Amino acid sequence: MIFGGIILVLVILAGFKTEEAKTGQVDALRNKSETLLGSNKKHDDDLEALIAGLQGGKQLEKIYWPQALLSVKVRGTLQKAVYGVKERDRLQNEKGQIISGLSIDGRKLANLEHYGFACYWDNLVCLWDKSGTRMDEFLGPHSSLDQATFSPDRSKLLIVNSTVNPGGWVNWDSSVVRLWDLKTNLPLTKFKGHQSQVWRVSFSPDGNKIAIAGNKGISLWDAEGNQIPEFKSVQGRVTDVVFSPDSSKLASVIDSTKAKGFNNVHFWDLKGQPVGQLPGELLANKVVFSPDDGTQLAATGPYGTNDFGTVSLWNMSDLSVAATILKGPHGDITFSQDGSFLVGSGEDGVARAWNLSGEQKFELKGHQTWASGVIISRDGKQLATTGVDNTVSLWDLNDKEAATFVDKDKPYRETFNMIFSPDSSLVATRGTSYEYDPNNNSPDQHPEIGRDNAISLWDLRGNKLGEIPINSGNQSRGNITISHDNQQVAVIEDKEFGKEEIVARIWNWKNKQKLEYPEPQGWSLIGVGFSDGSSLLVTYDKSHTVHLLDLESNKVTEIKDPQKNVLSVKLTPDGSKIVTVGDEGISLWDLHGKELAHFKITPDVENYYRNLIFSRDDSLVAINNKDGVSVRNQEGEEVAQFKSVTAMDFSSDHDGILLATNGGLPNSVRLWDLATQEQVAEFSTVASFAVRFSPDGKFLFTAGNSIPTLWKVESLNELMQRGCDWIRDYLARKPIDDSNKHLCD
Repeated sequence: MIFGGIILVLVILAGFKTEEAKTGQVDALRNKSETLLGSNKKHDDDLEALIAGLQGGKQLEKIYWPQALLSVKVRGTLQKAVYGVKERDRLQNEKGQIISGLSIDGRKLANLEHYGFACYWDNLVCLWDKSGTRMDEFLGPHSSLDQATFSPDRSKLLIVNSTVNPGGWVNWDSSVVRLWDLKTNLPLTKFKGHQSQVWRVSFSPDGNKIAIAGNKGISLWDAEGNQIPEFKSVQGRVTDVVFSPDSSKLASVIDSTKAKGFNNVHFWDLKGQPVGQLPGELLANKVVFSPDDGTQLAATGPYGTNDFGTVSLWNMSDLSVAATILKGPHGDITFSQDGSFLVGSGEDGVARAWNLSGEQKFELKGHQTWASGVIISRDGKQLATTGVDNTVSLWDLNDKEAATFVDKDKPYRETFNMIFSPDSSLVATRGTSYEYDPNNNSPDQHPEIGRDNAISLWDLRGNKLGEIPINSGNQSRGNITISHDNQQVAVIEDKEFGKEEIVARIWNWKNKQKLEYPEPQGWSLIGVGFSDGSSLLVTYDKSHTVHLLDLESNKVTEIKDPQKNVLSVKLTPDGSKIVTVGDEGISLWDLHGKELAHFKITPDVENYYRNLIFSRDDSLVAINNKDGVSVRNQEGEEVAQFKSVTAMDFSSDHDGILLATNGGLPNSVRLWDLATQEQVAEFSTVASFAVRFSPDGKFLFTAGNSIPTLWKVESLNELMQRGCDWIRDYLARKPIDDSNKHLCD
């Protein structure tokens, strides 16, 4: 019996040691992911950080009784990795240099592959799909590839190569231009008549013409390879040529070595007649038109000049400088498909994006050495960068948000209030539109446009369903609330714009019908709430009494407790409960006058009135003051504290109670697990001074000076699934090691 007991104890001890070892392994993987995500990360650390985070989550599943703190930390690290990684995939070719990027539809890649030591002798143009599978190959031995360009409809590939003599020397003056059919993999035509080196070939956007620039100028050809004789050949060495979006003119770069300090960007019509040039002394290496209407042109400074590392943005209407961007690329540059920003490749292996004011939007570290090319997919969601390190990196330009809420007619709006419908299917936002000047670097100082205040109704995909005009943009007015049937929206606003008198209005937002309830004499309107299918008007008078008026039955319920001496009153954000602050603490009431909870907290009326929120089960209250957020229980005891916070909300999900705050880090909203006070999520957003969980706890809404955004609140299992969906292709082609080949199976 004793022996059996000893065996049992040993087994239990062994089990504890095994669990302890597993816990240490999980923590080590989590720390590895955090380190790779740190400020000193290298170009390829993002994908490795995500893999380490997924490994930690996988190992956590093998622990029978994982510590709550460890689970929360793993969730937080994995969320940071999943939401922080931009690189989607990486295609590596160990035998050659990739020289051309993603085709415009995001399906095909072209690259150059060398064989053997004498790389100029045997090289091919290989066509790859984005999973890294080689589809086709072109050219053959004794050719040196110069460039490869897809036609606008992606059905053809234009290839420029130079011949290689038996001694291994490249004959640069013998450029050959061929057009290949990507369906048959056969050459369609060879462009004859070239006696010199070709620097650039360009398709017209309509696919009907091809411009060839080289040492002897520019020539124009049709898509069948026939030279267009009416085009007067542009003379001199031309190193770049590109069509305008309407295919009506060309922009060219005259050889900078012969420009002698003067601007070398010229414009031509399709007969070869000059139609203008950029003024000043800025030299260029590459030019590109904005894709929408060609109203702007971007030019990069050439290597070896004072303008190297600079991108200039020009207005085509008057040929004036719109912006100058420093730290620009020398390799390649392109506009986003909507023309709202520029992306360029750099000599440091970093691709950077700028808005049209010259402000950097983001940077992508994907190459060990020079990044030689960059291109954006047609839908604007993917970006590919190529480098001389023989890699193509595929990047996802989408943030990880569930939806964004942008009114196309009023895209620049400060949103200072929002609310979910009780069933979490709708969102109502309230804000003020602003004028936007892309050359003004302080958008928060833009003037208002005619006090354009409104309540907008949206579904959770970001589709605008309707709008209710209101008279006041004053955010101190009562909350927006939505009825239980999603048909009505209540708000407090000015009776007339600019007047002191305020009213409560209930709108049927679909047909714009409204009911109006003026502020009673000597009373203060607090808000309008919905309860059990009824509409209730909440007011507060000088006798420290809260009045609840049922707007259908006209029945009045009073909330008055002389012992608490009500000093201030507000509605909860969803309009379903009333908060009173008194001498003896804070009370929470339902809309029938029943006290739900009381918190024994000595009030600081100003702070409590403006920044106070309750947990979903009414057991906790978060109070925002000058020091941050203090979370208290009903006895007034502090259970958690968070610094530098100006907006907050509670949620309860299956993993516990979460608190969302918008402070602590610049341009971020963070989610905290209250039991451990550990961060479990972080969302990148700008100037969000309002945060709100959906009633079902599945989403978080952020708003302010930034675009209103909906984020998914994900459990550890959901983050594991999202991370695996992101990296599955990369793992399938290049597993870390044998033990992780099936990490995401």
